[in-house]
Order: sequence, then structure tokens, then C-alpha cells
Amino acid sequence: SHDRRFLEHVATSLLEVDGDRHSVVRYGNGYAGYLVERAAARQRWVQRHDRWREEGDRTRESAAVTARRVAPGRPMKDGDKLSYNQAGARVQQSLAARVRNAEERLNRLLADPVPAPPEPLSFSPVLRAGPLSGTVLGAAGVSVAGRLDPVDLT
Repeated sequence: SHDRRFLEHVATSLLEVDGDRHSVVRYGNGYAGYLVERAAARQRWVQRHDRWREEGDRTRESAAVTARRVAPGRPMKDGDKLSYNQAGARVQQSLAARVRNAEERLNRLLADPVPAPPEPLSFSPVLRAGPLSGTVLGAAGVSVAGRLDPVDLT
């Protein structure tokens, strides 16, 4: 649109104000650079989310199968029940510690999730052929809480 062409010709940097995150991000290289950097940032967000999901899946799997990975109990060779039972208790302690560690890793992951990035906004108007006359768009009292006071647009 005309505003994008204008930005391409006059702007060397763009500032994006994000009210949700209370942040300002500077993009260099004009409007074209802004588009490239935004696409790269979204791709990095997708990758972080995918890694978080994969790590959660691996950790869940680890917690679920840890008990099955322990070597089977060996038969008693010399009839020494005390030593045999002590060794079995050590295996159980080790197993319980591994399960607890996997559950703790999973809890830390779930406590700090990486949300999926939102789908990019798109606008696809159906335009009629021919000149327009009269008011094309009218809006009264448009506001966004905490961002935009009521305004009338025509």
C-alpha cells in the first residue's frame, strides 16, 4: 500500500511498540529490513516452541520408562540374603531418584512454557471495481483499553 512505499523511501529504522510485553524493538534497514527481521524473529520463536515441546515429550517419556530401564534383578548366587537385599534396596533408591529427577525437569519445563507464536495477521478485502463515493468506512467511539482512547473514524 502507499504507506509501505512511503516507509521504504523515508525510514531508515522502525520502532515497534509492544503493549502486551511492554517493550520497544528497533528494526534497521528500512521497511524491507523490518519485514526480514520480523520473519526471522517469528522463525526463532517457532523453533524455541518446538524445542520446548520436544524436550517436554522426551522428559515425559523418560519419567515413564525409567522404571523399565533398570536391569532385572539377578538371582542370589551364594545364599547371602542380607547382601542381596541391600543391593536391591540400592537399585530401588537409584530408580526412585531417577524418576524424581525426570519429574522435576518436567515440572521446571511446564513452569516456564514457550507459547506457540500467533499466526501472522492478514487482511484480504474484497474490492469492487469502479470509483468509490461517500463514506467508505465509519467507526464511532473505537477504543482499546489501556492503548487507545475513544476516537471516531471516517
